[in-house]
Amino acid sequence: MPVFNLAMRFTVFLLVVMLPQTVCHALDISIDPLNAQRRVGNHVTVYIYATNAIDLISMGVKASFNPRVLEAVEAHKYEDFDNGWVMDADADPDSTNDQFTLPAVEIVNYIDDNDPANDIGEVIMIGGRLMGDQTAGLTAEKLLLGWIVFKAIGIGDSPLDIDLARYHPDHPNQTFDNFVRLGGQVDEPLNVPNEFASFCVKPDACEADSNGDGLVNLLDFGKLRADYGKDCTSSPEAPCVADFNGDGIVNLLDFGLLRRDYGRKDCLTCNP
Repeated sequence: MPVFNLAMRFTVFLLVVMLPQTVCHALDISIDPLNAQRRVGNHVTVYIYATNAIDLISMGVKASFNPRVLEAVEAHKYEDFDNGWVMDADADPDSTNDQFTLPAVEIVNYIDDNDPANDIGEVIMIGGRLMGDQTAGLTAEKLLLGWIVFKAIGIGDSPLDIDLARYHPDHPNQTFDNFVRLGGQVDEPLNVPNEFASFCVKPDACEADSNGDGLVNLLDFGKLRADYGKDCTSSPEAPCVADFNGDGIVNLLDFGLLRRDYGRKDCLTCNP
């Protein structure tokens, strides 16, 4: 066999062997739930995740909503000095190499009474240094970034848009490095900006449709039974899908909502 053909085959073999080792899985954002209906006065908690988060050490996301329909009453990044997002990794105010001047969470609920086009509803979360080995080698699992508690305040619809937390102030088309991996590689999610979810507030809201299939049936009852008694605020990495009123606990109040809605088949209709 000619030397040239052998060399070509050897080169192809090297490419086939080496290529999978150099493929980088793109990071994506996901949220839970993707849709929900609420009556005025009740709450819904939205959890924001990163998937394919390989050795992630920083993050920054912005959630935008309709402030005439929803009010962001709480927002938290996942803070845990062993495994969570912390703004001061060593808890030493004298060290500056691991601290950030920007606040960890910003909430804006602004309504312009003269012009709705100027309304602003947004939550910004910034996290630096994910401690421990939570992200080491993750390629498909969900990594919790944070969660937002919304209160339903007005009849209407509200999309939930997710974007990067910060863009360069002088160059709008250039971004800060919101998502960075351990080796310093920038790994911004490819599926933002985007509309990730839709929520509506209406008088006859179908609040107990936990899986968004348009029905309230035994599947929803099963989720309530699995979550019953759970304190959702103490375990944010495992959201309570059956916390229908968003008060942070699954109890008789949620069972009452399920019993009220049980058998409904009109839950996909979200027009107030």
